[in-house]
Amino acid sequence: MTTALVLSELIKADTYVSGSRLAKKAGVSRNAVWKAIERMRKDGYEIEAVPRRGYRIVSAPDSLRDYEVAAHLGTDELGSGLYCLDSIDSTNLFAKRIAREGAPHGTLVVANEQTAGRGRLGRTWESQPGTGLYFSLVLRPDLPPGDAPQLTTVAAVSVASVLRDDYSVDARLKWPNDILVNGRKLCGILVEMSCELDRIHHIIVGIGINVHAFVRDPGTDVSAIAVNLDELIGAHVQRVRLLASVLASTERYYRTWLNCGFAPILAEAKALSCTLGRSVSVSTPSGMVEGIARDLDLSGALVIEDSKGVYRKIYAGDVVA
Repeated sequence: MTTALVLSELIKADTYVSGSRLAKKAGVSRNAVWKAIERMRKDGYEIEAVPRRGYRIVSAPDSLRDYEVAAHLGTDELGSGLYCLDSIDSTNLFAKRIAREGAPHGTLVVANEQTAGRGRLGRTWESQPGTGLYFSLVLRPDLPPGDAPQLTTVAAVSVASVLRDDYSVDARLKWPNDILVNGRKLCGILVEMSCELDRIHHIIVGIGINVHAFVRDPGTDVSAIAVNLDELIGAHVQRVRLLASVLASTERYYRTWLNCGFAPILAEAKALSCTLGRSVSVSTPSGMVEGIARDLDLSGALVIEDSKGVYRKIYAGDVVA
C-alpha cells in the first residue's frame, strides 16, 4: 500500500526526503505520494514540506492503523497477514475465528481496544481504548502438541528482552504467563491451541502490555497490581514502535525455539524468573500446592519442593502468593 511505503521511507530517512525519491522508492507517481502525505496529515501526522528539500515527519500520533503497522514492521513472517481493528471483543477470539477459516501462519491481529479482553482461567484483561498494546498472532508450527505450552515462555522472554534492552525496564517473569516490574503486572500472555492428538492445527498467542495510564478507573483490584510502561520510563511510548520491536524479538526467539529447541530459551526464562527460589502458593485444578519453587523443566512446568521434601511438577496453575 502506497501510504505504508511512503511512511516507511520517511521513518528510515529521519530527515527530508524529496517527493521524487519517495515516488521512486514506492513505485508510484508524485501525485500518489502527495495523496499519501495528505492522508497521514489527516490522521494526525505533522509533516513539514520544504521546497527543493522534500518532506519530513515532525511528529506522529500514537495510533495503530494498518499502514502505520506495516511501515514499522521489520519481520519476515510475523505480520505477513494483518488486521488492525479499532475495537474488538478480544484479539484472541478474532484470531481463532480467522484461523479456523484458514488465516496463514504469521497473521497479526492488533486492536486499539478490547471490549472483552481475556486472561488465563477466564479472567478479564483490562483493555481500555488507546491505553495498551493488545495483539494476537496465528502460528502454525510443525511440532507435536506436547511442545505447545513452551510457547508461553517463548513469548514472555521475547517481550521481556525488548522491555529490558529497549526501555531499560527490569522486567521479570512470573510463572506461567505474566511479566512484572517491581511486583506489579506490566504484561500478560494467553496461549490457546487447536490440535489433534498428533498435529497442531494452529496456536494463538495473545499479548497485552499496559503502555499508557488507564483513561477510566479500573477498580482498586486492578490499579493496585498494574503498572504501565509510560510510568516506568517517565516518557510517552509510541505503541506501534513497541509492537514492531516485540514482533521482531518474537520472530527471533520463535526461530530459535524451532531450530535449537526450548533449552536456550528456558535458560533465559530462569534467569529472569521472579518465581524461582521463593516460597509460593500455587492454585491448581486439583487444589492448592505450597512449597519452594525450585525449577522450570523442559515442558515449562514449575517444579515445587513441598514441606516434606517431595518435588512436584505443576503443569497448570496460578501463583497466588
